[in-house]
Amino acid sequence: MAWILTKEQIEKEAKSYSTLPFYKKSKNIYFGFIIYILFISVFLSAEQFNLSQEILIFVLFYNSVFAMFIYYNHRWAMAAFCLVYLYDRYISITQYNLGAPLEELFYAALSLSLTYRSIMVSNYLMYLEKNDFRQYKNVEDYTFDVTFVDKVMKYLQDFINGDITLWKSYWLMGVLLSLLAGFAIGLIGVMVDNQVVVGVLLIFWTIFISIGIWRSSDKYDGKQVWSILAKLAVILGMISNIITALGVNI
Repeated sequence: MAWILTKEQIEKEAKSYSTLPFYKKSKNIYFGFIIYILFISVFLSAEQFNLSQEILIFVLFYNSVFAMFIYYNHRWAMAAFCLVYLYDRYISITQYNLGAPLEELFYAALSLSLTYRSIMVSNYLMYLEKNDFRQYKNVEDYTFDVTFVDKVMKYLQDFINGDITLWKSYWLMGVLLSLLAGFAIGLIGVMVDNQVVVGVLLIFWTIFISIGIWRSSDKYDGKQVWSILAKLAVILGMISNIITALGVNI
């Protein structure tokens, strides 16, 4: 299984989607991953870590809901499961000392990979449906004009320049993406056991996020109160993260 699908592989899977066997579809591989995680977490770890019946039911329920929506190609479920899973792995390592860091890093990377490929194939399927792919007799006449990497780089550039809307800058970049960044930085900290490295990464990420949100606030043309609140949140976040990076106890 390829960890990161190329543009050509994404196009090939989407264009031959109806004829692909079950196990070759990205969202079904993701579905299988969730079932595997459920088996490991619930049936093998329940007795070892003395998980209560209520916790087991909750874990089974929310993972089953995610799996169902992912099976039907819902992109929000793919992204949401990935965020929840990464956060769960981070808490397990940092607070409960469960699992080996390298093993958890592998599963985190696998989750990100499956999320990426499933969302990209789903995006392309919607793209084909929107443009009525059936009119093309030759699949080679139908291609993606912009690659995923191009879009990501363009989005990051727009973010740092303050050219995306304030709510996206704050909630998508400042909150959701920062959760992923915090997970990655936390894992690195566990692996290298070096507070200086963690501090430098945290400060670098804080500066990057703060610049983008601040510039987006400057260009916001809605109610001034939202711009002020966003800048206030940036200032408080910078202070908090710098204190955390420096290891200062208050």
